Amino acid sequence: MKLLYRFDFKDGVDMSRVESQLLESFLTSVDIFGEPEMKLSATYLVAGREAVLEVSRIAGLHTLLVFVGRLSRLIGVERYSMNSMERSGVAV
Repeated sequence: MKLLYRFDFKDGVDMSRVESQLLESFLTSVDIFGEPEMKLSATYLVAGREAVLEVSRIAGLHTLLVFVGRLSRLIGVERYSMNSMERSGVAV
């Protein structure tokens, strides 16, 4: 099972900073869990005013938690929303 976490950002949020925080969160998890585990655990995409993080294992959940903490400190919880949904199926 994979979970998708979609973040929508309000106007005025610097999306390059959001993307750098997501990358740093991902790299923090790589430091803890290793690159092979992270390749199996999470992927992300930033486009426009949205970011999506796909989580399938504990290392991906760790990335999500680090990212949300960084976002809350960087821009404040009132400047973004987060929704989650389950994704089924096989990636091709």
